[in-house]
Amino acid sequence: MPTVNNQEEINLNDHLIVVDSLKKVYEGRIILNGISFNINKNEVLAIIGPNGVGKTTTVEIVLGMRKADSGSIQIKLSNSKKEIGAQLQNTPFFYNLTAE
Repeated sequence: MPTVNNQEEINLNDHLIVVDSLKKVYEGRIILNGISFNINKNEVLAIIGPNGVGKTTTVEIVLGMRKADSGSIQIKLSNSKKEIGAQLQNTPFFYNLTAE
């Protein structure tokens, strides 16, 4: 997974999403300890790992559903709510849903 080097200037012309040094602590337990990554145009990012390591927390912070304790997220999209798709855990399947 690409990382952001703190020594280099972040150029948003190269990346649509830049996540830099996210940290999150819950009840004294470190969940995210400086995670950094970039997402470029037409890329798909999958975050995998065992339960409790911060996968959902990371996605929720990037989507603006939760606040990080520190770090930064830069999003270069005109309407990120329409242009970012995410599949969070326990999403129901709608059996009667159809598409044309």
